[in-house]
Amino acid sequence: MFKNNKKAQVGETMTWVVATIVIIVMLVFSIFITSAIIKTKELKVYNQDDLLATKSLIGYLLTKDNQGVIVYDQLKAEQDLNEFNGNLALNIFKEFYEKDYGFAGSGIWLGVGSAGFQIRKNKFFDSGPLFLKEGVGYKVQPSVSEQIPLGENKYLELILVEK
Repeated sequence: MFKNNKKAQVGETMTWVVATIVIIVMLVFSIFITSAIIKTKELKVYNQDDLLATKSLIGYLLTKDNQGVIVYDQLKAEQDLNEFNGNLALNIFKEFYEKDYGFAGSGIWLGVGSAGFQIRKNKFFDSGPLFLKEGVGYKVQPSVSEQIPLGENKYLELILVEK
């Protein structure tokens, strides 16, 4: 009577062992696929200490104007901030992040740059980030610095420096 029960227990145990091995193999496979997909992303986040700022930047880039053109496409075509996306950036980044970021009066900067870290001035965010200018004396590491490619040698950059 007890011998029959032992055979059933061995059969059930083997089923669970095989099922566990299959589940582990599937998890390992999905982790490898996810890591391969992440490596191919275009968004380069160099220092991501503020997840809210990162999401704000992505939301800003996906905002549509009155004609239905998203900000990212505007920036890619014009290679600079225009009245719509420049004022929108001021409303988002200056209004929400001015309390937390601000070094020497300009700890928030969004603009278009080119290869070789040459930042162009724009009328929306002062005359470029003061904390990165040569000869001014400030050498501060940005708290958040994100670059979004706009073309071959152009990128949109958000720089935030904590007070």
